[in-house]
Amino acid sequence: MRKFLVLLFIVALVASACSGSGKAVATVNGVPISLAEVGELAPPSDTMDTTTFNDNLRNLIVEQVVLQAAEQEWSITMDSGAIDDRYDEMVNSIDGDIDEYLSGKGVTTATLRHVAIQQVLGAAIDEQLSAQIGPISDEDLQNAYEGAKQAQANVCVHHILVDTEEEANVVIDRINAGETFEDVAVEVSKDPGSGEQGGDLGCRAPSAYVPTFADAILKAPVGELYGPVESEYGFHVIRVDSRDVPAFEELKSQLEEQIKRQQGAALFTDWITSKLDAATIEVESKYGTWTGAPDYTISPQA
Repeated sequence: MRKFLVLLFIVALVASACSGSGKAVATVNGVPISLAEVGELAPPSDTMDTTTFNDNLRNLIVEQVVLQAAEQEWSITMDSGAIDDRYDEMVNSIDGDIDEYLSGKGVTTATLRHVAIQQVLGAAIDEQLSAQIGPISDEDLQNAYEGAKQAQANVCVHHILVDTEEEANVVIDRINAGETFEDVAVEVSKDPGSGEQGGDLGCRAPSAYVPTFADAILKAPVGELYGPVESEYGFHVIRVDSRDVPAFEELKSQLEEQIKRQQGAALFTDWITSKLDAATIEVESKYGTWTGAPDYTISPQA
């Protein structure tokens, strides 16, 4: 959830939370965003071009929509105490001189405070949306587990790669007749890396391989010939030497949290989209036109 907020809240929420001063360049449900607010988003030494100006204005518009919607829907307001606490935590986590550190990053203490505001508001919205997520179904958990096995299993495997299924069957016949897997691999495998090593691919997660090969090494009986298995590279004869797969119960709580994060992200996307669609957004014509869905951006003046 916070990842989505960071993507949307590129600039400080504090800018749009404060009452604007100077000429309004846009309004969100009647609340003005001033030219001065947009200007504050550029470092003093920089002059904003049209693209940068419109990007910054767009971000302020989105932020104002979020601020208004969060307050109206859940009575979420800017908690200065929580913001101060988060700001202090970030400052205390920085080693050395803070001004020197921030200068090296091209930002200021004000920028750091803006990040604190983003995180506090993001956490509050996250809490509200997370409460809407129901129990995770067994089917969703099982599907997530299948994906997790691809990334977290450790499989030690040999293979022999040839061009055709017929060649692969000949390889199987030769090994079943008494030749060693390694000798046949050195002689016929088209994989220049593992072939010279007797077909040894070492030990790694299935996700390191193309999908058909990854699926095969997860279900092949350990210590037995398996195949032929077709992939984009040709036909494989496989021997899985060992396979360590984390049990479902080991990963269950982790998978539940992963699914909840994904569902929360989807909820936020739907929520912010609906609020942007419902908002009355007007941009001063000299600066461009608010496009609305699906881009939610500002089209420069023609």
